[in-house]
Amino acid sequence: MDHEDIEQVRFLIREELTPLKSELAAMRSGMAGTQSEITGMQSEMAEVKSGMAEVKSGMAEVKSGMAGMQSTMVGMQTTMAGMQTAMAAMKSEITEQMRDMQTELLRGLDAFARGNFSRMHIFDTRISSNDTQLAATNDRITALEERVLYLETRRPQQSG
Repeated sequence: MDHEDIEQVRFLIREELTPLKSELAAMRSGMAGTQSEITGMQSEMAEVKSGMAEVKSGMAEVKSGMAGMQSTMVGMQTTMAGMQTAMAAMKSEITEQMRDMQTELLRGLDAFARGNFSRMHIFDTRISSNDTQLAATNDRITALEERVLYLETRRPQQSG
C-alpha cells in the first residue's frame, strides 16, 4: 500500500472516531459522568485502538504481498529475457542450418548438371559424327546409283 492508501485508511478511521469523540464530549458535559460510563468509553477506545492495530497489521500484510508480487514480476521479466535470448539463438541456428541445406542442394544440383552436361556433349558429338558419316554414306550411295544408271542406260556394243 502506498502513502495515499494509508492516508485514506486514517481518514476513514478518523471519520469513525469523530462521532465517538463528540459523543464522549456530550456525555461528559451532559452527565457530569459517572466512573462506570468513563470506564465503558475507555474500553470502546481500546477497541478502536485494537481495530487500528488490526488495520495496521492488514496494511503490513498487503505491503508484504505487494513486495512478493513485485519480486515475482521481476523474476518473470528475467525469465522472459532468457527465453527471448534462447529464441534468438535458436533462430540463428535454424537459419544457419537452412543455409547449409541450401548449399548442399546447390552442390548436388551442380554435380548432377555437370554429369548431364558431359553426357549431352557426348551425344552432340556422336550426332554430329553420325551426320558426317551419314553424309559420306549418302555420297557413296549416290555415286553407286549413278554408275548403275550409267550401266543400265548404256547401249550395248555392236560387234562388227
